[in-house]
Amino acid sequence: MALGQDPERAAYRVVELDLPEDVLASALAVDRDGTLYVGSAEGAILRVRRLESGGPAVEWSVFSRTFDHPCGLLAEDGWVTVTDKLGVTRMADLRGEDGVADHFESLTTAWGLSELPHNWELGLVRDSHGNLYCGTDYPANTTGLLRGKAIQITPDGRTEQFAAGLRSPFGWALDEDDRLFCSDNQGDLRLTNEIFWVREGGYYGYADYQDPTEQDRVASPSAVQVPYSLGGSINGLTFVPRGTGFGPFGGQMLAASWQPGEVLRIEMEEVRGDLQGTVYRFLDGVRAPLSLTFTPLGELYVGSMGFASWEVPEERGAVYAVTFTGGPVFEILHTRIRAGGFELRFTESVDPASFDPGKAVEVESFHYIYVGEYHAAVRDRTRLAVHATRLSEDGLALRFDATPLREGFIHAIHLKGLRSESGQALAHPDAWYTLNQLP
Repeated sequence: MALGQDPERAAYRVVELDLPEDVLASALAVDRDGTLYVGSAEGAILRVRRLESGGPAVEWSVFSRTFDHPCGLLAEDGWVTVTDKLGVTRMADLRGEDGVADHFESLTTAWGLSELPHNWELGLVRDSHGNLYCGTDYPANTTGLLRGKAIQITPDGRTEQFAAGLRSPFGWALDEDDRLFCSDNQGDLRLTNEIFWVREGGYYGYADYQDPTEQDRVASPSAVQVPYSLGGSINGLTFVPRGTGFGPFGGQMLAASWQPGEVLRIEMEEVRGDLQGTVYRFLDGVRAPLSLTFTPLGELYVGSMGFASWEVPEERGAVYAVTFTGGPVFEILHTRIRAGGFELRFTESVDPASFDPGKAVEVESFHYIYVGEYHAAVRDRTRLAVHATRLSEDGLALRFDATPLREGFIHAIHLKGLRSESGQALAHPDAWYTLNQLP
């Protein structure tokens, strides 16, 4: 199935692979030779090979059936490492006779098995020093060990608490500078979905009530707050590899928004020594996306998992392959905070004839407040005064002043009427910037 002709879809082709619908793709990984591994929530790990470049046809087999809700995968030269509810396990088909894993090594079981059915062990990435990272969720009201933590597994086999204060950190990714990020899901005291830059010893605000030392800690803010309107659950993360032909977004983050079903794009900047940034819509038409990974050649895989009990009409899964067609891409590339306002840069030059300084930009700001319920409430929504709007001579940058700018608020920027010199409208004219600190 290839999707239609909206601007984003003219530039990106989406194909659903021919896999059984009962494969609930909770985790994905691609080995160096292009072999795709799919972790299904019911416990199997599938090995998948494409039969034609860009097409849906695949050949698949079961690599292992031994896992309890696998939610993290790595594939490294034939070795597959899995995070599930019981721990982290490394496996391979050493005999090489039947394509089925026959060798298993337990790397850690440090957190034990929680009594809560919705406790998950989440994600799996490896840094340039060989350390593995994953996360555990729901520290409240459970007797499980190491709940709500970022976990580090060192090359010599030690399992350490790396950071704390997480609620449901499904997505994990490392950028090209080895910086570690996770997505954390909203609910209760986590006011909206957030992207955290996870640093050693960090604390991110969702307290473990079994650990009294966390009650009085000052939480580090997230780099990006994702408005609830963009998704009730933000999960898998990945970074677009540079130089692989996936369009103009090399080095930026993609995030799986499980509801309503789209892939978001996120980019960050450093302000006064910390990261803050922007979320944009990127690609819709993918059902219940949960996991993301890239191939070495720059093709994106999106894993889907629909649970009827999670407000999705049917329990079924899918894996989508997304490729860049080479078509024109007219998008906001970067959003940067500046003294008194913002500067936006575009992937193509804006046609000056489409730019009306008095109407081109609208900005509002808001934040979330805990009101004692599962969902937080939007409060203090304010329309900003926008002035001194100007387009750069080459048409690639738009600068404007806005007042009042407020630290700790999401600033929603809406662009009106802009078209590229080739006549395209912006595929996604909105940007949501998390303003933690003014420059």
